Amino acid sequence: MNRIFTLRSLAKALVVAIAISGLVPTSARASAEIREKMAKLAEEILKVTKGEAVTVGVFSPTGLPESNSGPGIEATLRLELELRKKGIVQPGAKFEIKGDYAYARTRDPKLAGLRVIKVSAELIDTEFAEKLLQVPLEVILDATSSVGQILQLTASLPPQGDKQERNKILEKCLEHPSVFIDPSRPSLIKSCAESPFAVEILAKPLKGHATAKAQPRAGTAGREGKTGMAFVDIPRDDLYEVKIYNNTNKEVAVSLAIDGIDVYHFSNERKEDGSPRFSHMIVYPKGHREPDGKGGFYEYDGTSTFVGWHKSIGGPNNILSFLVTEYGKGAASQTGMAARGKVGIIQLSFSASRPLPPGTKARAGNETGFGPPRTVEQKAVARDIDPPHEFVSIRYNR
Repeated sequence: MNRIFTLRSLAKALVVAIAISGLVPTSARASAEIREKMAKLAEEILKVTKGEAVTVGVFSPTGLPESNSGPGIEATLRLELELRKKGIVQPGAKFEIKGDYAYARTRDPKLAGLRVIKVSAELIDTEFAEKLLQVPLEVILDATSSVGQILQLTASLPPQGDKQERNKILEKCLEHPSVFIDPSRPSLIKSCAESPFAVEILAKPLKGHATAKAQPRAGTAGREGKTGMAFVDIPRDDLYEVKIYNNTNKEVAVSLAIDGIDVYHFSNERKEDGSPRFSHMIVYPKGHREPDGKGGFYEYDGTSTFVGWHKSIGGPNNILSFLVTEYGKGAASQTGMAARGKVGIIQLSFSASRPLPPGTKARAGNETGFGPPRTVEQKAVARDIDPPHEFVSIRYNR
């Protein structure tokens, strides 16, 4: 007789499926283009500095007062520099790289009519406070996934739409932000009332966390004169979780970034090129069943939860809780980064996905800090994932 478990019935483990990043189309991965462009920027920096130590400074938004994507850009650039020369990023180094990012038009005829993310950087000799390059280094990000991630919007896009159509919708959402808070259950946040996907933030104080259960926090659709944006109260030093509801009859692939830093950024599970092995969480529909490896099945309830930063696929304490203070504090690599900005931003992207048959490749696409450790049972799966068609961004005051 087969054994059937639901996620809610598992007392000691939460079973989640996570997609292997190497099998996800480049254009579908939220941070793939960002990482590719930061890699090129890192190579240019190394040429100018001739491999000497460098400090990665602040990347600030220009014309984007509601964005806090700088930490993600900085973390990715730092990673790419370290992959090319270990130990090159050091505090107080002779050279500092810093810059800004903006949502702007481009003169590139291939991108005519589109607004893109421009990341401009300058390299400074800190001893003489002189710029080493007269023309700032610049990279252009134009993929829907990159633009949506940097802008940190809430938006619903046509799944079959082209880049131009999606870009126009993102531009409209930036000018006129909107979000849907379920009036019957205010903790459920959606991109719009018709969306089959919802996000819920659960939180609890760090003090006494071992015996406390995280509780849903109500969202509001505006604060401090800003309307159309989701806000949730998560006080400093609270632990929080991000729960996803999939009310369709198909699986969905979800990526998560905190202030632009991908949830898998600190993971010990890496590919040969140094990039994270995983990229998305797969949220199965209610009633979906998967073998449990013990002659029975897990039956899913249409939800799944990000409980923290990913560290490893297996073993005890393989997840480090989200903590409203710092990114990466307590990591084995000691790569802690202080959380910056008054407002923290939790952003999720939703993409259609499907199982990838063995031996086949994915087709080309059309387009907070560490808290106490958690033990989460996970399963690596190969998936073909489309570009994101929905974004949900949630802000909280630190």
